[in-house]
Amino acid sequence: MPILARVLHTGMLLAMALSSQAAAREWQSSEFNCGVSLPGKSTWTEQSHPDPRVRLALLDEKGDRGFVVMVVKLPRSINVLKDRHIPEFEKTLLEGTKEKIYGKKTEMCGVPAYEVLARSDVNCADGATREALVLVRMTVADGSLYMVNCTCFAGDPSKDVETMEMLSSFRFLKPPMLEPEAVNKIYHGLYLLAMFACLCFGFWWRKRSIRKAKQPGA
Repeated sequence: MPILARVLHTGMLLAMALSSQAAAREWQSSEFNCGVSLPGKSTWTEQSHPDPRVRLALLDEKGDRGFVVMVVKLPRSINVLKDRHIPEFEKTLLEGTKEKIYGKKTEMCGVPAYEVLARSDVNCADGATREALVLVRMTVADGSLYMVNCTCFAGDPSKDVETMEMLSSFRFLKPPMLEPEAVNKIYHGLYLLAMFACLCFGFWWRKRSIRKAKQPGA
């Protein structure tokens, strides 16, 4: 199984019932170039986690909602999430799930991303299996896979205000490097815009000159 697919499938099944630590309000990692903010007056607590790929694990006070950020270094050849990757990702993410609610393309800080919501049985740390709705949003930037996993054992993470606030707050501390193809598209767009501006200015200047020439005494 390809490394991306393997990592994504593992992230979908992460156990959320872990030991509590001090409550977090702002989390940043300069090493992995990302950060997440927690809602004000939040009761979410940071968790220890045995998986070294997990950079942040949070659990609410009732143990009904989990929030995980994973960052995994990928082969040099994989530097951006492209449309051709999505079918394999989605197929792997949905393995073992009960039901796909939706899958859609989206963005994370302006970088192409993909999001899946599915119903699944999640294996918890105490050995129990609980049904949950799992929202996974992932992207690839600077040769790393960034995946945010939102798990709700009671409710829908895509409709949970605090969960979506944290998901929306995910950010890159420094803008990721774009692929040459993406950079070329940006420069091409700027070139076309500049050409259009020049044509508009030339047209305006010509009309102005003609109008001025027709004025008496010009």
